[in-house]
Amino acid sequence: MGKGNQLPEVEMKETKIPEFDEFFEKSSDPVKSVVEWNNQLDEMVKEVRSLGSDIKKESSAGGPPELGKLKVQVQDSVVTVFVEKDGQPVAPKTLDKVTKEYLSMVETKAKLLNKRVKAAQKLSGLENATFKTNPKSPHQLVLAADAGALEQHKKDDNIADLQRSLTKFNDRADTLAIQLKGPVTLAEAVSALINSMKEELKKKGQELKVAIEDGLPTIEGIPDSVEDFFPELIARGWELLKQIIDFIKGLKDQIPELQEKLESLINEAKDLPGQLKDAAARANLGAMEVLKAGKATSSNVKILSGTPTVLKTLLSTLKETTLEIAGAVTGRVEDGKA
Repeated sequence: MGKGNQLPEVEMKETKIPEFDEFFEKSSDPVKSVVEWNNQLDEMVKEVRSLGSDIKKESSAGGPPELGKLKVQVQDSVVTVFVEKDGQPVAPKTLDKVTKEYLSMVETKAKLLNKRVKAAQKLSGLENATFKTNPKSPHQLVLAADAGALEQHKKDDNIADLQRSLTKFNDRADTLAIQLKGPVTLAEAVSALINSMKEELKKKGQELKVAIEDGLPTIEGIPDSVEDFFPELIARGWELLKQIIDFIKGLKDQIPELQEKLESLINEAKDLPGQLKDAAARANLGAMEVLKAGKATSSNVKILSGTPTVLKTLLSTLKETTLEIAGAVTGRVEDGKA
């Protein structure tokens, strides 16, 4: 859990063999789709969990106590992190075991970012590359660098490593921030939201109606203008819950077609290493270029061949998320308990 679920963006390496690069460019689309779906779902679940913590705190049942806030600072391209409470730094040794482990993961990723950005600064046009905090989420970082130079070097291993490390840092920072806020599961968050909605509707003589269709909840009795009817937190929570449900429904329609496409591409990719020598000759590549093309081809085939495993994990996550939401909405799960 502490490691998070975000996946880094995928970039296929250039082989300089026209037919190979055309194939890998085409192949990258379904790979990128799987990564984007995974990350979108993960972001929505985190947002619901974070909001659920706030809703529980405002409810009559109350929520878990806040342990502090994650602070991320950047000075001279060096990232430092610490936990703060009531305006004062919190000594890591005073935190509970789980929170300390989460903090340690974020600190480790911060050190790796500092190393990665130094390597990136050696590339032409990226001498001033640094990080800035994300205004919308102050514990997250964004890369601040010349856009043209970044585009020029986007397939360089140093940039790929930097972007991958940045994704992992932000993912672990998100997980720690939720832990510090007062951790709640998705089921607990959805349950708190639904109970709060029922209470608000009951005050006005109305009722929430819930049914399960194809494993996902359908909810009736919601006013057209939720912003005017529910308190702000509950209205936001409902909009987020709707987004997740619609997102999952959409994926269930798209995944089967993508699976077939992936299988076909993977079968085609398996033949490429055997075709490399002749294809490189047609492209008039020199000896060193052939060597690089071979490494790039192997890397790209590995990425493509590994995508079904990532998709399998996404399907498992979709199933778990669906069960948690359905259970919480229908009352089979209350405060995270079956």
